[in-house]
Amino acid sequence: MQKTDLAAILSLTALAFGSPGQAVAEPVEYVRICDSYGSGFFYIPGTETCLRLNARAGYQSSWLKNTHNLGGGTVVHGGGGPANERFGGTFDKWIQRNGVDLGLRLSGEYGDLKIATLPLVGAYIDYEGAWGDESYQGNSAVGTNGVTQAGFTFLQQDLNYGTGVIAGANGFGIDSTGALDNDWHRVNLGLKVSLPGLDDNAGEDDGFRVRGRLGLFYESLNTDASGNANLTFNGTPFGGYYQNYSLTAKDEYFGARIGTHIGLPPCMDGRLRTSFGADLYLGYHRGDGQYAQYTGVGGGMQVNQMQSYSRSGFALGAGVSLATSYEFSPGWRLGSKVEFSYLPKVTSFSAPQNPSEQTNAGFSSKSASRVITSFRVTRRF
Repeated sequence: MQKTDLAAILSLTALAFGSPGQAVAEPVEYVRICDSYGSGFFYIPGTETCLRLNARAGYQSSWLKNTHNLGGGTVVHGGGGPANERFGGTFDKWIQRNGVDLGLRLSGEYGDLKIATLPLVGAYIDYEGAWGDESYQGNSAVGTNGVTQAGFTFLQQDLNYGTGVIAGANGFGIDSTGALDNDWHRVNLGLKVSLPGLDDNAGEDDGFRVRGRLGLFYESLNTDASGNANLTFNGTPFGGYYQNYSLTAKDEYFGARIGTHIGLPPCMDGRLRTSFGADLYLGYHRGDGQYAQYTGVGGGMQVNQMQSYSRSGFALGAGVSLATSYEFSPGWRLGSKVEFSYLPKVTSFSAPQNPSEQTNAGFSSKSASRVITSFRVTRRF
């Protein structure tokens, strides 16, 4: 054997066992894979905790019921009086918004960690947000399309002057525009637990699963709206007769989220998954609103009307959802989700177009329905 070969062997032997009088290096502990729990799971070094991390990002659209009753000017069709009165322009009954859907999941087996007697199997944090704007524009004229009257006849609260500007001669009309900005944001964070007797595999994800969700949430809903209407004659503004309004409303909810998540057994070789969810949102609600209206009644006179609103207290909301996902590449899933949710005590303003209802004009709290659809991509790490 050549001297160079002998030197190499001695060098490797020293690295493996250490030379006399020299400490032996500690063995390196590598990340261990938990094959028994499914793909992507690993043990946290030095523990028996087996986890998997998923990150989600997606696009969403939502439809929120418009709880506000706002419009610009009023017109009467068919000569039927107040019964046939309607806004010259108004917002749609549903507000459509676009936004994002983001989330992180830590799923797996946390060893002996439990909440009460329920084994801990996951942790999560989610953010959803959507925003956008709506608008309307309306033009009406007496003597066309059955219009018999036009004017400003809503929110008549001033006993001295009133705001009942009404024109019935041909050529008079209403020109109105409005804009509404609205956004909503929701954050959920908490833990997932296995429900004994209902979960086939507490840590695995290849069977029927029923999990409980326990956590906290925060949600906000914000609306800014404005509009203006002008009395016109032969298509041009009729001097000094107008009506403008502005509205701001904000609702905040925060408290506890309690729910269940049902995962059906995967199909198509484990690539396709379907799940259902149901949640209750128990917490505190705070709502505030401001409304201002300015009506020009000719001769340089303007009637100013303002209202404010504030309310707080316990609120109970709810939501149900259906989600599917498909693994199109190892570690990557493409999915979709549909959610129907209920928002309680939304700060709302109504300025009825019918004079017989104007005594009830003003702020109130109403429940709102919401439908959310999302398309997301999930990455497993």
